[in-house]
Amino acid sequence: MEKHEIVAELAKLGLGAQDGSVLLLVPMALVAWADGQADIEEMDAIAAKHCTPGGRTGGKGGCTLRLSETARKFYYRDFVYAEPDHKMAAHLIVLLRHMLSAAPKEKADEWRVLVTQTCLEVARSSGGFLGMATISAREREVIEGLVARLGLSRTPEAHALLDEAGVA
Repeated sequence: MEKHEIVAELAKLGLGAQDGSVLLLVPMALVAWADGQADIEEMDAIAAKHCTPGGRTGGKGGCTLRLSETARKFYYRDFVYAEPDHKMAAHLIVLLRHMLSAAPKEKADEWRVLVTQTCLEVARSSGGFLGMATISAREREVIEGLVARLGLSRTPEAHALLDEAGVA
């Protein structure tokens, strides 16, 4: 899929060409909702990864990704405040895979590491048993699916993060 085709697909969702970075957040939401609900810690972990162009952060952390207000509203409406529609989520993961393939290798690798780190952060954020930051079986299954579909383990850094977390 060419860049202009990805942009056309984003436009169908009411997003602009500048809104492709919202695709990088979709895997986080899938991990957060893996057990059928996203808790406040998972939402905070998601919010910490983005800000609006004016610099307003979504959460407590620094700004990793800048989202337009339109992209932020789309993401929260369809992926954070409500369980993601599986068909839409699958479509956006395909778009993300194409975005990674179309990007220069260095940028694609940077994004793969970012997606890997953030998915693991979300999975660990809910604390597990007695706050021991474990990754649930269902979260692990979702992350493993993302690894396969997005080639997340292609970079040594992402591969090391996944190994450390005990995720294939």
